[in-house]
Amino acid sequence: TLNQIRLMRLDAMLVGAEKGLSDAALRDAAALAAQISKSGPSWSNRVTDVVLRRMKDPRPVLGKSASSEWIAAENLASEEKFEAAIEAYEAIARSTDPAAREHATDVHHRLGICYFRLNRFAEAEREFRAYLNEAPDGPLASEAAYLQFRAAEGIYRAHPTAEASSSFQATVENFVTRFSDHDSAYEGWFRYAELLQADRRYRDAADAYAKVKGPPLFEIRATSAEIQSLADALSAPPEDAEAAWAAELRARVRDAYDRFEKLATANPKLAAEELRA
Repeated sequence: TLNQIRLMRLDAMLVGAEKGLSDAALRDAAALAAQISKSGPSWSNRVTDVVLRRMKDPRPVLGKSASSEWIAAENLASEEKFEAAIEAYEAIARSTDPAAREHATDVHHRLGICYFRLNRFAEAEREFRAYLNEAPDGPLASEAAYLQFRAAEGIYRAHPTAEASSSFQATVENFVTRFSDHDSAYEGWFRYAELLQADRRYRDAADAYAKVKGPPLFEIRATSAEIQSLADALSAPPEDAEAAWAAELRARVRDAYDRFEKLATANPKLAAEELRA
């Protein structure tokens, strides 16, 4: 009965916590929460429930345990307070608490998202890579691979060096080959094809463009680029090329052009005159 009264008092003390409580009020609430929690796991769980009902960041009352850090980080990230969320997630990553180890892998994914949303692409790519190294077949692997490729693209766009290009190509290739059923695989195939085309690997680029299956705008652009890649391949044949080699590519050009015409006719606003030409 006494603990129940204390629990009701704790709940009353935390009313309005989201608007801010004084340091003294938070200290009193933390002391009361600790007192109730000493009565055993069931009371400790009830304390946690009360605090979470009143506070999105339970750390001032529950202390900086692994569970409170995780809850705080998740709530801060959901409110797009990414800088603060990063601090909480990094505390979990550094912790040797057994409870923290339960989140040791997922924390890399969460950190990656926070860094990505802040356009800190190098740090985001590092965290997604860490997640994929630890859980290559984990439940978040496909999403981590997609965001890793997007982060690598951000690095490349900002500083288009040979090293950044190589990293970008490796991450997007990993994404499309391992997670071709991802909802955004068409983005990966398109970017991968662009990189192959830039490397003058025209037939490989055409093959990648042909795998772009998504929104009409992407498919129209991909089919146009596939035709261009095949035309470039025809304009620079290998020395030992035979007539059959060119005939195969010409047949592919005709098929790709027919697909382009169907897409352009069905989506006239997306097929600009320049693209048609």
